[in-house]
Amino acid sequence: IINGIEIITSLKNIPNLIKEAKQKGHEYVVNMTPDEGKSGGGGSGGSRDESSFVRDDVPPKSGPGSAEHREERWNEYLAKGGAWPKERWDNVYNANMTKATNAHKAVDEYQKDIGWGTREVHLTDIDGKGTTRRLDIADKELLQGVEHKTGYQSATESNLSEVERDQILVEQGWDITWVFEQPPSKPLQNALNEAGIPIEIIGK
Repeated sequence: IINGIEIITSLKNIPNLIKEAKQKGHEYVVNMTPDEGKSGGGGSGGSRDESSFVRDDVPPKSGPGSAEHREERWNEYLAKGGAWPKERWDNVYNANMTKATNAHKAVDEYQKDIGWGTREVHLTDIDGKGTTRRLDIADKELLQGVEHKTGYQSATESNLSEVERDQILVEQGWDITWVFEQPPSKPLQNALNEAGIPIEIIGK
């Protein structure tokens, strides 16, 4: 089980899966059946050993996308006065989780392409006032970081907040780059330019 997803595979593939999970910082558990690894004999263990597939239909047991996370977000929505029926809210939640998953995969692929840094780096108290920043990719020793954006991006409150915090890092000697898959809005570009943050548009 890797990050809450059950993976059924042959014994020979387990070392590679464990190595990949460690590289990505994923949690993993290896469960083996009594017949695992036996060949021939026509038993169920033998046939299962020859197959390898990932069950994407199984939701994670914790974190975004899990039943616990869904229930927590639903209760928060209701507490804020939300009036949508559960079915409609569920559809939006599912769409958001799909977007988040796709965005995560896109950053993973980009990180492999550039060949440096660590995913999901959390920086604490970047200004002496308790301000935090999470960078999609970063190398703390080299003071390099990447904020990777998928989809069209504009000067939203969330994006501008990230720009402000990245400007603090830039003033401390960090080299921060914002990577987009399509050109961002002009106001967001202006905010990044004023903060001394270069942008890269990689397209699709």
